[in-house]
Amino acid sequence: MILWWLTFSLACKPVAKMIVRVLLCVAGLTPKVTPPPSPSTVVESSLTQQTTSTIAPLTSELIPGVYDYESSLNFDNYLTELGVSYVLRKLAGLAYPTVRISKVCQEVRNLSEFYRKPDLIWFFQDDSCQWKIRTETVFRSHEVLFKLNERANDVTMDGRSVQFVIRQFKSNQWVETQESGDKVTTITRDFEDDQMKVSLIVNDVSSMSIFRRRIEEDDPF
Repeated sequence: MILWWLTFSLACKPVAKMIVRVLLCVAGLTPKVTPPPSPSTVVESSLTQQTTSTIAPLTSELIPGVYDYESSLNFDNYLTELGVSYVLRKLAGLAYPTVRISKVCQEVRNLSEFYRKPDLIWFFQDDSCQWKIRTETVFRSHEVLFKLNERANDVTMDGRSVQFVIRQFKSNQWVETQESGDKVTTITRDFEDDQMKVSLIVNDVSSMSIFRRRIEEDDPF
């Protein structure tokens, strides 16, 4: 007798399951099965999270300063490749330039800040900021204003008319591209705590210059 009820219950289990499913379908309560995410979706999500978490903002805190020329390598050959005359090349070899780099911003009155904080009248608007490079030697001086990633015109210290653009791909580094006729020059400036390294390349000729950062002493008065 016990075996009969066991056989009957086992035989009825599939039927009972089917009846329950039919009743759930009629009542609109069929559970939704969410398919597992595809491998490509998982990888894509992982890469997105990794990219957003590892990319750090570019910084420029080491760029401003005063830099005194210290040494150079292969600079005369670099100027020769650019087509600079013999006289100007010799003058360049005798010059010990000082480079001053600063950020110039337009002052804008912020009335709301002024009413809340009377001692804070002016603030700098980032959109109006430009960089300034001033190069001084005993023979002549040169100054140029620019915004990053914007093409501009300039006349270099050796008299060449150029179009240039300066970009920042890494923190405390500028990469400048100069175009003059059929000459394309790449100038990379790396700013460190104590110096500025300037790498210059035109065609297959390269040069390197080192400028020592000047330590500004505070005025005791």
